[in-house]
Amino acid sequence: MVNNYTTYSTSIGTISIESTLEHATSFGGILPLLDYVQKIQLKQKLDDRLTIGKQGGIFALPNVALILILGRILGIERISHFEDVENEIMLKRFFKWDKLPDYTTYYNDLNRFEKQEDIEGLAETNKELTKRILSQQDRVILDFDSSVYTVYGNQEGAEVGYNASHPGKKASIPYMCLKEEAVCVWTLP
Repeated sequence: MVNNYTTYSTSIGTISIESTLEHATSFGGILPLLDYVQKIQLKQKLDDRLTIGKQGGIFALPNVALILILGRILGIERISHFEDVENEIMLKRFFKWDKLPDYTTYYNDLNRFEKQEDIEGLAETNKELTKRILSQQDRVILDFDSSVYTVYGNQEGAEVGYNASHPGKKASIPYMCLKEEAVCVWTLP
């Protein structure tokens, strides 16, 4: 049997891309993202700025923060769902681990962020990367989006309007726009 595959050098080492499903991974598309994370040195920036102490354990807090960021980009919405990717080969090779942290590690490490000062490292990293990315652009696209949230009671700004999941119920529709330093959220009547 002849295998048709191409070999590429990436941030996680040399990989072969096959036209079969024999070694398929549900997050194979993360490879360009991992290369980008490597290029912008996100892990090093988190290492420099996350100053919260953590004793013991094999998973450093900056690595856990990076896994949470990558997971969110991959569409993992709940920490308990990280249990599904504990053995994801692309992420294990990127971090050079045999296994990703147990999902309870994420809960424990997030509890370490007790004060506003504790999260400043994340905010500073975001600000630096965003500024660098936006400074190299001739123009910036602002993406406006909205979501419908059904409300129960008489919350300010809630009105009966479009509500696909609960027609005729009051809802709040916040409009969001991502800009350089923060996410702006406001509700239009």
